[in-house]
Amino acid sequence: MIVITTLLICIVLATFVAIKFIEKGSINKLMKEVISSYDFTVMVSNIPKEMTKKDVKQFVLSHIDADENEIKDIIFCYDIEKEVQEMEEAISLRKKFQNFEFFNKDNSESIIKDELVIDLKRKHKAVRDARKRILNGDPEEKFTGKAFVILNNQKYVDVLINKFKRTRLKRILTHIAFQWLKLSKKKYQDDKWWQGKRVDMERATEPTNIYWENMAIQPNDRFWRTLATYGAACLCLLVVFFLNVGISVIQNNINEDLDKKDNKSFSYIFLTSLSFLSSILIAANNTILYHVIMYISKFERHQTHVKYYAAVSFKLTICMVINSGVIPLIVNPGKKNWFNPGGLAVDMFFIVFALSFISPTVCLFDPLHYWKRFRFWWEERKGEKSRMTQREANELAEGIEWEVPYYYGLSMSKLIITFFYTPC
Repeated sequence: MIVITTLLICIVLATFVAIKFIEKGSINKLMKEVISSYDFTVMVSNIPKEMTKKDVKQFVLSHIDADENEIKDIIFCYDIEKEVQEMEEAISLRKKFQNFEFFNKDNSESIIKDELVIDLKRKHKAVRDARKRILNGDPEEKFTGKAFVILNNQKYVDVLINKFKRTRLKRILTHIAFQWLKLSKKKYQDDKWWQGKRVDMERATEPTNIYWENMAIQPNDRFWRTLATYGAACLCLLVVFFLNVGISVIQNNINEDLDKKDNKSFSYIFLTSLSFLSSILIAANNTILYHVIMYISKFERHQTHVKYYAAVSFKLTICMVINSGVIPLIVNPGKKNWFNPGGLAVDMFFIVFALSFISPTVCLFDPLHYWKRFRFWWEERKGEKSRMTQREANELAEGIEWEVPYYYGLSMSKLIITFFYTPC
């Protein structure tokens, strides 16, 4: 049995590795066929803040040994967090203004309308002024130490990335060595350092993938923010742990009383029901953990949407494995009661069942989706009497957003838990 199980695990792992290679080959082929502007762009980080575009140009040219005409443009990144907030407030005010115009066509409350117009104009002016300051290179605007360098040849992009790119582990070790251990930077500095700062370069991503308001966040600051989010996730897991301990205590007490009773069928049914209830609770906790982790991960202020979703998927996978696989093992110590009614084997059967079937079933019969469809149908019936705005109708017709990080975390956690418990 163990040989067959090991063979099956090896086959599954080999399949995943093969899929990974096929996926990587397809992506590389697609990248070669589809050329975009970011294929010629490098994002440079840790630039000394007093440097100008001319200084950055000279620094980059010194590492590619090329003519200055090879650099097409350099775009500096500024701290626009405040401007983005003002823009979001302007969008919110515009929504209020449109709704107000729709529901008050007779101008019965013109004073409120005038106040909304004044606030909206003020916000638009603030956004326009900030844009002019950035385009004119106003020194009052805060340079983040990051810039996008656009080159004319892709080979220079590859040269710069291969020379300057560092893994996250190397960045952490460098920070520990120079900030905590206070090692001398001069001893370890080479041509990748610029006025006491280790310059990083990586391939730029699509502009729509970037959180521009987060560009001012430095890697060290993001590291501490990430630690804080992991601490918050651990607190959530602690609450889940005590809930599972409570259910386990009840199951153990009933198990101890089984031998003292003549009619054991009711106790078996009750213990099985508790195991099923525990699996439902764990599935619900996984959903709650997802929303909590999505919310607290925004505090990390990632530079791109992809990095944000990857961070959510990674944390969610860890939390789901602990919640669904590790905590049930901890609250059921010893092998004595593992295969009894309400034991670990029964609990894990219902947990894997819940993870495999409940989430897809809820997604298929999503109550929120049908509620939106009902509201759309109800307003459509009213015809001209409907007071719904076009924006609200669009939101109802858009459907439910696909929660990619949740299903990545769910799939990976099921895979890990299945491998872990298969030998049992």
